[in-house]
Amino acid sequence: LGLGEVDMTGSVRFDVISGGAVAVYATETDNRTQDSIFIPAQQATSPDGCNYIIDPATTDFESSGGSGSFSVVTDTECEWQVEPSQSWISITNGLSHSGSATVEYTVYPNSGTAREATITGGSARLRVTQDEMASEISVSLPGDTSMELVCIPAGTFQMGPPETERGSTPNETRHEVTLTRAYCVGKYEVTQGQWVAIMGSNPSTGDGVGDDYPVFSVSWDDITGPDGFLDSLNRHLEDTGQLGAGKFRLPTEAEWEMAVRAGTQTRFSFGDGLACEDESCSGCALYDQNMWWCGNTGDHAEPVGMKPPNSFGIYDMHGNIAEWVHDGWEEDLG
Repeated sequence: LGLGEVDMTGSVRFDVISGGAVAVYATETDNRTQDSIFIPAQQATSPDGCNYIIDPATTDFESSGGSGSFSVVTDTECEWQVEPSQSWISITNGLSHSGSATVEYTVYPNSGTAREATITGGSARLRVTQDEMASEISVSLPGDTSMELVCIPAGTFQMGPPETERGSTPNETRHEVTLTRAYCVGKYEVTQGQWVAIMGSNPSTGDGVGDDYPVFSVSWDDITGPDGFLDSLNRHLEDTGQLGAGKFRLPTEAEWEMAVRAGTQTRFSFGDGLACEDESCSGCALYDQNMWWCGNTGDHAEPVGMKPPNSFGIYDMHGNIAEWVHDGWEEDLG
């Protein structure tokens, strides 16, 4: 299960926290108070003889980035340029200005850690900060049940195996994929207990049944269709005023593979396992330790979270049961 197009931060802030127009100069005083409010020097004449007033003096962004602007107020004859101090900020309406102007800029998605940059214009400076992306979130379901998700920063990875990888097929063309927004995926496969909490009944029968087992015998339409699991989950979150209401969906295949690989390029996130026989279903300690497969379980599901997670902290991305993704079948990944 995935949560996309929602900003995973400790606090959601696009507001100005500086308290209004202030003058900022090269000889500024940078004092920080409890709420990270930036208090620059009082208004005075800058070394070039021009007064520059910038509003706002400080702006905070979510980890997913976004667009912002600030005004520089100065005399008509004063010429100035704008220059960001970090590559994750770009100016979108020109770098050179004369007199007063509004500067527009873009803040790119965060890689997962809090960061700060300064935009300078003449003697004026704007400090822009981004929050650290939350690593996990949790939502509450009916009946004292919860659902945990692991948040993954935006980034670029190689999707698909190399041609020489054992077990690869000709239509799995390896190619570079860039995910431009952070997203979250379920820390565990959706359990039968979670399904029942949202849908009211358990579709899974036979061996491998229980609240802590992954739900199975569900179709793509059961999950994504009208009044299906996702519809019902999003409606519950909206009714209870929780994070992500209306935005829970299945992950795309690219999102799923990025979550599976967890920064690795091996056959499995725990290694290649080339000493193991994939089809024999026997005699592989590496597989036994890291996933449920035909060599250590019968033809049924096992409880979630019993094997070690990958380096992103996500469980059962290999083995146990198959998982649906959002997008449809493509003949070739390239």
